[in-house]
Amino acid sequence: MRLQKEEYTLIFKDYKLICFDIYTLILKLNLINNLKYKEYDDRKIFYSYNDFIIIKFILFKNINNLFIKVETRSIYINKIRKTTINKFKNLKILYSDFLINKNIFFYKKFIVYENILRKKIIKILSTKYGSDWWFNNIDKKISDICIKRSKFDNNRFHYIFYADFIDIKDIILKNWEDLGVLFDNNIKNLNILNTINTKRNKLFHGRFDFI
Repeated sequence: MRLQKEEYTLIFKDYKLICFDIYTLILKLNLINNLKYKEYDDRKIFYSYNDFIIIKFILFKNINNLFIKVETRSIYINKIRKTTINKFKNLKILYSDFLINKNIFFYKKFIVYENILRKKIIKILSTKYGSDWWFNNIDKKISDICIKRSKFDNNRFHYIFYADFIDIKDIILKNWEDLGVLFDNNIKNLNILNTINTKRNKLFHGRFDFI
């Protein structure tokens, strides 16, 4: 079964307290029997494992910084992450296979949805208004930016493919009489584009919501 890796960091104030919290977490994860540690002048390293989890704590004394590395099977990662985050309230995520995999999954769905939406807009507006629909039915500010962007790509795609995703919402609103059918003619359904755009922005910055 594929292993998942996650890494976290934490700034602490009390060295003895953070050591106690580490022991408490190791107990909670049933890892105390295999606990090992090494201590140096500037850091202390805790290491433990069982049949389904490996966990390592690197505690830097001089800079009051804790790094946690977890490696486990996919089915356990959510529980271990939740337990760890609950124990260390100010924990920050450094790396997560879970997030990367989730981003890849969302990215594929997003690209398919975005392209289908663009294609339907093109078909509906070009059928009704002809080949010049882009110049006559699209806000000039959006149109000019997309035309300018297309020049850097040798005009390989229709101008709408150079519009930001949230610009597509403006295009739909401006042409709601024709494009409302894409959202069951219920303008409230357009809010889904805001939700998708928020997730898209997180994705392209390497972040995502945990579930």
